[in-house]
Amino acid sequence: DPVPHMAARLAAKEAVYKALQELPNCRGVGWGVIGVSGDESGKPSVSLSGIAAAAADANGPLRIHLSLTHTHTSAAAVAVIERRGAAR
Repeated sequence: DPVPHMAARLAAKEAVYKALQELPNCRGVGWGVIGVSGDESGKPSVSLSGIAAAAADANGPLRIHLSLTHTHTSAAAVAVIERRGAAR
């Protein structure tokens, strides 16, 4: 059933959107410029385009960590933005 997988990706877009809202000049970012995909091992990744990519470049370099989960009845995602090269 593809529905739980699609729900998790939609939750991921929302999580990335909300994480980006903490950056300057990201108020105009919409879900259409946030892409969520998986690599060969299934690890989720994020691609940004348009205003989201421009804002990330202006505030970066950034790394977006993404975690997804789902069952047949619910889906959730967490996105964390890390500024590369920042002190740990």
